[in-house]
Amino acid sequence: MVIPVNCRSAVAICGILVKVRHRCCDQGKVVMNCVFVQLRCVPGQTYKVADKIYDREIVSELYSTSGDFDLLMKIYIPDEEDIGKFINDNVLDIEGISRSRTTLTFKAF
Repeated sequence: MVIPVNCRSAVAICGILVKVRHRCCDQGKVVMNCVFVQLRCVPGQTYKVADKIYDREIVSELYSTSGDFDLLMKIYIPDEEDIGKFINDNVLDIEGISRSRTTLTFKAF
């Protein structure tokens, strides 16, 4: 995802304030990585986990799913951020999560 912005401004995406860094200023764009994260929750904790995720305002979309995982999140992470650290620091510290699976996306066809 590419978001055009004024080079002297910042943009809030999913509740995260993203400052335009010098690497992007020449182009006037903030580059975002689209990441999907599946979460398996401790039995009986799915709604509490979902509420905590929404409270943090870090997801673009959040779904309840069937199958091996309980929740599916769509997150946009700034290109400059370490994806694993971002997820670890902002998602996996929520009580009630027992497992996660992260899927990175690439350029759409």
